Order: sequence, then structure tokens, then C-alpha cells
Amino acid sequence: MRQRLIATLIAVLSMVLLAVMPAWWRQPKGLSYALDPDQFAARTEAMAKAHASGRSTETGQPIVRPPEGDVYLMARRWSWYPVLELEAGRRYRLHVASQDVVHGFHLSLNDAERLLVPGRVEVVTVRAEKPGRFAIVCSDYCGLEHNGMQAPLLVTDKP
Repeated sequence: MRQRLIATLIAVLSMVLLAVMPAWWRQPKGLSYALDPDQFAARTEAMAKAHASGRSTETGQPIVRPPEGDVYLMARRWSWYPVLELEAGRRYRLHVASQDVVHGFHLSLNDAERLLVPGRVEVVTVRAEKPGRFAIVCSDYCGLEHNGMQAPLLVTDKP
């Protein structure tokens, strides 16, 4: 009787672990915190206004060149806001969140991958040693125009 109970518990525990394993794989350990999507949008907009350096001819989004430190990037159907222009050799803490539905965040610079759920902010540390153009893409199906949800991350030389 006792062996049967232990075997049943092991089987149930195994099923639970298998069920949550994809979440472990998709969400590497890192910093995340709760924040209302409207509050996050306000922070992102304030950063964009304070550090705007032009407009992207590709996306029409503002190009923002923030100082080293905390940077905000918002996902919303079907775009990323704003376009970020970072300086090579500097360290940034990229705060990424969804305004509307679940999105995936993938950054080709460091292969960072996060699942973005409205109401949660994911923090990704970014440091590019060399200038270049890196892709930010939505890696979780978010609707009809999901395939076009991408933006550049621009890394420039030190001034």
C-alpha cells in the first residue's frame, strides 16, 4: 500500500514537472517585476521624449539614444516602441513589457529570450562591444501581423 502511494506521488510530481518545463526553458532566471501596463507606457514615453534623436525611416518610430543605465522598450500589437540606439561598450538594463497581449522578446545581440505578459516587466542586461544592427523580434505568436513584429537595436561607436 505504501509503495503504491509513493509510486502515485512520483508519477503525479513527474507530470507536473513535465508540464511546467517549457516555462522554465522560456524564462531564464532574471529580474522581473509587476507594473501596470499604463504606468510602463508612461515611463517609456517619458524616456522617448527626453532622449529622442530622430525618427526611423523604416518603422516611423522615434529613435531614442538613452544614457547608460535603465532603458524602456514596449511591445504592442504589432510593433516595438521606440527604436533604441545604444552606445558600444556601455551597459544597459533593458526593461521590456507588453502593453496589450502576450508577446515573446528575442534579441539577437545576446540571444536573450523572454515571455512578455501584460503587467510584468522583464529586465535584460545588454552590452554590445562593437557597433552594429541587431534584431528584436516577437518570438511568441501575438496575432495576424506577428511575422512583421520586429525592430532594429542600433549600436553606435563611442562619441
